[in-house]
Amino acid sequence: NFAEQNGKQLRGHTLIWEQSTPAWAKREILVTRDWRIVAGHFSHVLSRYRGRIGEWDVVNEPIDTEHGVDGLRTTCFQRAFGPSYIERALREARALAPTARLLINDYGFEYENPVDEARRTALLDLLTRLNAAGAPLDGVGLQAHLDLSKGRIRPATLERFVRAIADFGLDVTIT
Repeated sequence: NFAEQNGKQLRGHTLIWEQSTPAWAKREILVTRDWRIVAGHFSHVLSRYRGRIGEWDVVNEPIDTEHGVDGLRTTCFQRAFGPSYIERALREARALAPTARLLINDYGFEYENPVDEARRTALLDLLTRLNAAGAPLDGVGLQAHLDLSKGRIRPATLERFVRAIADFGLDVTIT
């Protein structure tokens, strides 16, 4: 209401994020492997804010090249539904919010170090798979958790990365 009363746009953050998923939901998802739990959550949230929130981070922080599997963070969603959970979540969100902009949001892409280089590669690989599957993705959110103790930030590296995302026809939002 505050945003609407003050002429501000509001972003939805986030529909799926392991760290904000209640313990009971994680257990239920892992035991039943029932997508209806996710679908019900999406339906409740997206219908509540239909027409009020025009952009959603559908999946937050899916990339993990150090402890994940094939570049994806090992979450209850990934363990229950496999790597296609991201595509499935995007399709679910599009069905319920057909005019909203749908994003994947993540961090750790800015630095000239091997971890961030691997994360950039893993995200671009994910975008390649999602694009090939025709997943309804409109953009990527880059969280920019800036911490200069992690190394140098080279503008040319970031420019190449953002251009590679844009080459998929996706927008980039600094979140």
